[in-house]
Amino acid sequence: PKDFTILKRMAALSNFNPDPLEDSPKVDKQ
Repeated sequence: PKDFTILKRMAALSNFNPDPLEDSPKVDKQ
């Protein structure tokens, strides 16, 4: 499915980013 491809792409991007949570708009740090 298309979503699976997106998840794989996001996982690949996470590998490039040392701290993906820092730039993720979905994560609300408090």
